Amino acid sequence: EFPFHVVIDAVPALGMPGTSLSFFYDTLWAEVGLQAPAYARGPFFVTVSWSEALADLTAVQPVFDPSGPAVDHETLRLNLTVMGPTSFRVLVVPAGTGVLSISINGTEETMDLAGNTNNFRSNTKSRTGARVVV
Repeated sequence: EFPFHVVIDAVPALGMPGTSLSFFYDTLWAEVGLQAPAYARGPFFVTVSWSEALADLTAVQPVFDPSGPAVDHETLRLNLTVMGPTSFRVLVVPAGTGVLSISINGTEETMDLAGNTNNFRSNTKSRTGARVVV
């Protein structure tokens, strides 16, 4: 990834002023991270952060390991807050106590604004994922 500028000189005979166009050449895919408390005694927030903006920031949601307490997915859906162009958080309300493993993986649905996806089937280097245990 690298930025560059194209400078176009003025052409007075055509009435065109000079201008400068900025570009950002991007061939890399976004990477994902998860933040959650190390311990919780009740509902808690999980923040999903991507290394760059995505075409659809919330296309992929965190997944909860079924060996832990059940999680109310309706509460997740209703309490999703977009924090900015690269991150969002969800309110997790476990049905009981126990160890809860949370993960997220990039897929063909996690596309950055340049069209780069995390489709690891076509490019194994684009695989990204994160996991936290609460």
